[in-house]
Amino acid sequence: MDAETAPPPPRTTTPLTLAALSLGALLPLVDANVLLSWRWGGAVATPFLVIYFARCWGRIMFTAKALLALCAILSLVVLTRPNGLETLLTALGRMTFFPAFVAALALLRAAADVSATVDRAGRLLVNQPPSRRYAALTAGGHIFGILLNIGGLALLLDMTKRANTLEAGFGDPKIVALREKRMTMAVMRGFSSIAFWSPLGLALNLLLASMPNVAWAEVAPYGFLGALGFMTLGLLFDLVENPRPTRPRATTSDPAGLRAVITLVGHIVALSGLTFAAEQLTHFSFQAILINLVPLYAVGWLVGSAMKRRVAPLPHAGRALLERGVARWPNYANEIAIFAASGLLGVILSDLAPRDALEAAIAAAAAPPGVFAAGLSLTVFVVGLLGVNPMISASILAATLSTIAVPGLSQANIILALAGGWACIIGLAPLMSSLVMAASVIGRPPSLVGLRWNGRFVVAALILWTLALLVIRI
Repeated sequence: MDAETAPPPPRTTTPLTLAALSLGALLPLVDANVLLSWRWGGAVATPFLVIYFARCWGRIMFTAKALLALCAILSLVVLTRPNGLETLLTALGRMTFFPAFVAALALLRAAADVSATVDRAGRLLVNQPPSRRYAALTAGGHIFGILLNIGGLALLLDMTKRANTLEAGFGDPKIVALREKRMTMAVMRGFSSIAFWSPLGLALNLLLASMPNVAWAEVAPYGFLGALGFMTLGLLFDLVENPRPTRPRATTSDPAGLRAVITLVGHIVALSGLTFAAEQLTHFSFQAILINLVPLYAVGWLVGSAMKRRVAPLPHAGRALLERGVARWPNYANEIAIFAASGLLGVILSDLAPRDALEAAIAAAAAPPGVFAAGLSLTVFVVGLLGVNPMISASILAATLSTIAVPGLSQANIILALAGGWACIIGLAPLMSSLVMAASVIGRPPSLVGLRWNGRFVVAALILWTLALLVIRI
């Protein structure tokens, strides 16, 4: 049975709540803002976002609530400044874009959820022999993370947990523990490297939105090489740190699983290619392209799947998008709150920053461009260790530096520097949401998974990335 022709899953009965409907009402207004440059679009969309947060307030963690309160205070403060209304309109446009983008990604996740492709690909990756398992799961963490974001990380880690039985470890608890560590690190490192380049990654989208003069195509080739280097370093660490297996294991052929992996890679290539082509051939911004392309691609994926199953394409696609996409939008309240706050704070704090003093300080420091870029990466990393999410620190730095010239350093270089620091810290600091979630899935403390298991790798990756920034010029 083909990966796309499995029997359709049972229908869900999740109702469309007021929160989901409010987020749906926000989407066309955000689209008018980014696609048609209607500057009031974000402001008109904001009440719908407020309704969403009000209905989901009990789901939102304290830190995100504090950030939203800070956004409200600073929005009033900025109105007292010259051109404060213009700044606030820009900030509201940024604030409402990211919830819309998360909502769009949820529709893509719905298409993957209906398909049997993801599950079959995951089983193939988890069931690889020990000599190939780390590399397979690193690639899997990257692929699943691009298409499903943090949900892909949780899904693949859950598969590794269920596959890591005492029987699979030949009855030896030490082997079971070693398998758990290796598989978890492989998935985490593959997932973390998305920050370098993926057009569907929230990290790069946040940075590109903060520096709108930079095109994704300017950053992506260098970022992709950075991601490859990051994952290759992880493979080298796995080879050095872990003993080779002494017990032979028979390999099994899984043509359906291989086709599923190829299908997922094909989706990523297709989405990336379409994004690149649209960015080159149109005058629309990267954000405008993605917020329209992703839902259309999700519909296309579902229609293609329905045609292979010989069911009515449009009813199948509509039902899947509503029940597995729109109805689940309230589940992303925490992510939406943090990203919305990051978007607004990046704009307002950069406007409140003493620009003349910062330019004078940069000129007085006279640091070489590479040293300045390395300093930015280290800043994101260090404040992440202190508990500040890179969504906040990186967006503020990017938005501030979008209006301040750094001699010899392009804005694309700045984005790469911040993305590298982001990729390193999310797999190390115990307070990072992706690490907390990963540790929860496997039932381990975040400090063990981040600091003890992944610490040496992250330090080595950060050092090498810092050295690379000294010579990278775009």
